[in-house]
Amino acid sequence: MAPGMPVDGIMSAAGKVSTVKTGYSKRAYVAFLAGNGDYVKGVVGLAKGLRRVKSAYPLVVAILPDVPEEHRDVLRSQGCIVREIDPIYPPENQIQFAMAYYVINYSKLRIWNVSSTKFYRLDYS
Repeated sequence: MAPGMPVDGIMSAAGKVSTVKTGYSKRAYVAFLAGNGDYVKGVVGLAKGLRRVKSAYPLVVAILPDVPEEHRDVLRSQGCIVREIDPIYPPENQIQFAMAYYVINYSKLRIWNVSSTKFYRLDYS
C-alpha cells in the first residue's frame, strides 16, 4: 500500500496540491465519491492504476459528508488526498421539481472549488 497523504495542510498559499514525489503541483486527478456504496472500490482501483503508471500527479477525492470514515481511511491508505465538499441542494422553493439523487449530480460542481487548480479537461461519469 502507498503511504498515507496528509489531509490537512495539503494546499499551499498558491493553491498548489502537495504530492509525495514532487512537493507541490498545480495539477491533480480528481474523483468524486458519495455515500457508503461500493464506488469506493472503483476509486481505489483508480488510485492503484495511477500508482502503477507512476503518475506525477496526486489523486484528490472530493467526498460528500455521507462517506463513512472507514472509506475515507481506505482512500488515505491508498495515497489519495481526501477533501470533503458541501452538498448542493436545490432552492427550497424548487424542491417539487428536483429528485433527491440530483443533490449528488449538483454537488459534483463543487469539484471546481477543490483547489485553485485550473482544469484543462474534466471527465467524469
